[in-house]
Amino acid sequence: MDKGILRQQAFWTALAVIALAVLPACGMFGGGAKVDPSMTASDTPEAQREELSAATKEQQLRESVEELVADAARVDSPEKAPVVKREPYFLKEYSLYPQGAAGMEVRVQETQSRMAPLVGEVTLPKQRFATEMHRKKDAAREDSLFYRETGSETLTYQWRNGRWVQVASLFVVDVKEQPDGAGWRAVEPRIKEELDLQGEDEGFIRRMFGGIFGR
Repeated sequence: MDKGILRQQAFWTALAVIALAVLPACGMFGGGAKVDPSMTASDTPEAQREELSAATKEQQLRESVEELVADAARVDSPEKAPVVKREPYFLKEYSLYPQGAAGMEVRVQETQSRMAPLVGEVTLPKQRFATEMHRKKDAAREDSLFYRETGSETLTYQWRNGRWVQVASLFVVDVKEQPDGAGWRAVEPRIKEELDLQGEDEGFIRRMFGGIFGR
């Protein structure tokens, strides 16, 4: 066979080999990874990572409330109730959560704050047992008459530096009762609210409640 023909065949064979090697590389580096057009926005890896992160944060919030409920359960009788101070008064009190952590309702919302980008609100049934308030600590210590207040408590948390921090609690009392023989007798049927701010600026918390939860 003529040498020119052989050289020409070798040339075209080499071109074919180079083309086969280059085409896959072009698909890898030129076009990049393609997303299936049938895939919805929530099915993309980025969306799944965000959903997992949100679910993890909500689970952490639930665990924080479970710890709070467990701590409250350790003081479950008037004999164990400590004397607490609420300026300028003293009283004995303890709280129970009849449904435990299983009764909680959780809501998490985003905010415009960089310091606290998320706010969590947890509502659950609560009973509080407390004496009357006294000016003197000794008088509060000697008081053995406990009233029972039944209602619901709303705990407010902020997401700060990778963890949930409780900033306030709002206890809405539906019924207040006092011991009556072997049972309880209602003494204050009107609804009462008690807002407890956890060492935060009261004005900021109230504005936060109004802006986020419509209060």
